[in-house]
Amino acid sequence: MKLSLALDLPSAKQNIELVDLLDGLEFSAKININSFLDGTYLLTELQKRNIEVCVDLNLIDIPSVMAKTATKLANLNVEMFTISMMAGDHAIDQVVNAVDKCYFRPKIITSTVLTSLNEDMCYKIFGMDIQDKVESFVADSVRAGCDGIMCSVHEAGNLKPLIKDKIICCPGIRWGDQLDDQIRSASIELAKANGVDYIVVGRPIYQSKDPRTTVENIIKKMLFTT
Repeated sequence: MKLSLALDLPSAKQNIELVDLLDGLEFSAKININSFLDGTYLLTELQKRNIEVCVDLNLIDIPSVMAKTATKLANLNVEMFTISMMAGDHAIDQVVNAVDKCYFRPKIITSTVLTSLNEDMCYKIFGMDIQDKVESFVADSVRAGCDGIMCSVHEAGNLKPLIKDKIICCPGIRWGDQLDDQIRSASIELAKANGVDYIVVGRPIYQSKDPRTTVENIIKKMLFTT
């Protein structure tokens, strides 16, 4: 299991300062749409530091636009990027076809049901409960040839037989009494038990008094939790 640091601070400068504070620790980085809209400076600085980057744009648009965007992301040499399964099969297929033709092929991570949704919200949107909808999305993602999925830790435990060697990436990692918009949050221990490959952690790190110690403790839990 690996730590993906969500770089959600207001500016690229602040995000880079956080990364440099953690120098020598093992983690990858996730850039959301707010950070990416500031330009490629943050991405370039992370690449200079040899940090694996997931560009989390959760792409959803018509198929041709998604394919062109995916090609541009591949040309930026990002290791991973996210797309929304809500875009539909045709769009997902076109994204896969587009990056398969690129010299550098990023991993495509498909976003399923956002961790900010509860069962009632999910049923209102999809007419299905969360686990069933996630499994439906995952089947389509695997069929299309995508490389991994993003879901909450709670669904992850039942997905390994469906995805085999694909990546499971889970945001919403929390501990203690932390409360925010991550409704389907879960602990590091449960993530490891459920076979998660990447845990995404942002606010509990950069809002802590000592981000470096917080990351060190996360890494210890990932390594030594049984």
